[in-house]
Amino acid sequence: MPKEFVNNGDYNDIMTLQEALDHCAADSDIHGPIVENYLEASIIVAEEKLQRSIVTHTIKHTKKRFSQVMHLLMPPVTAVTSVKYYDTDGVQQTIDDTNYIVELQGDTPTIRFKNSYSIPSVSCDYQYPVEIVYTTGPDVDERALNRDGDLKIFLKIILGTIWTKRDALAESASIDDMVRFAAKFVPTRRLFRF
Repeated sequence: MPKEFVNNGDYNDIMTLQEALDHCAADSDIHGPIVENYLEASIIVAEEKLQRSIVTHTIKHTKKRFSQVMHLLMPPVTAVTSVKYYDTDGVQQTIDDTNYIVELQGDTPTIRFKNSYSIPSVSCDYQYPVEIVYTTGPDVDERALNRDGDLKIFLKIILGTIWTKRDALAESASIDDMVRFAAKFVPTRRLFRF
């Protein structure tokens, strides 16, 4: 069940680069670009640990097959754009949104096919023939709460961890390298409830 971030939202909704620089006591002229990368890595680590979106994303979630009820990753989900699949002839088809119900509320958003809809067979030629595209992220009220609340403290913990241990990172480290590095030092999601 791979997920691919098609579009990422603005991280400034939670913490600005200037706030990150201030937290790290870093000089913007010297450390601006690296702290910006550390902030991006911190957001990704936080989302992975919390298993929820804290900024807006468009996600393409692929699956091996359909089920009557399909769970969506990274809540809160704000909208489902499309449900597509490759049919047994290898042609991509889009399922009309009148054939399913999208349930966005709660920690487990779902797509539920109507009982009257016959779930189609999918192609065996593709590893993941089912594709769901949807948008996740906090609403305006949640973003306002997160800017000054516990989530910001959590991000500062992650950012501070990366900053204080930066000598162990290669100067050319990618965002993925930073995420793997920081994830080793961050507590599990059970310690934080947002």
